[in-house]
Amino acid sequence: MSTEIAPFKIAASDEQLEDLKRRLRATRWPERECVDDWSQGLPLAYAQEVCKYWLEKYDWRAREARSASTSSTSNRRMPMRSHS
Repeated sequence: MSTEIAPFKIAASDEQLEDLKRRLRATRWPERECVDDWSQGLPLAYAQEVCKYWLEKYDWRAREARSASTSSTSNRRMPMRSHS
């Protein structure tokens, strides 16, 4: 297994991003939890808010550009790839 440090670039195709949006739109939501806190896990309203943010506001291309403007590297270590 190589531990060589290599340049890393985030790149998602338009097709991948459209597929992500399609899957987010198709999310089948469960019924609302029975409590008003996080004791039963992630609250439904919060999950829906995050989903809406990814669908309507998150600018993937801006994130790619920002990532490209900094030095990003990756290397493989037992057995996962790490990025910095």
